[in-house]
Amino acid sequence: GRGIVLKPLFEVADHLRSGALVPVATATPPLAVQLSTLSQHRRLKDPKVQLFADYMAQHIREDLRRAMALA
Repeated sequence: GRGIVLKPLFEVADHLRSGALVPVATATPPLAVQLSTLSQHRRLKDPKVQLFADYMAQHIREDLRRAMALA
């Protein structure tokens, strides 16, 4: 269909790249969000959980940078 939607860039980055979507109202970007992890106390935390959180944080940062380059 046709219309306007306010979506996070990372959700529509591929569609913007392909030209299926075009950005409008770029002077009013969406508000920032905060992503957090919840885990046990540092002394009890499994190192694999921290490794996973670090991995996800790095990849999310990279994906957001790529998406922002399209804006």
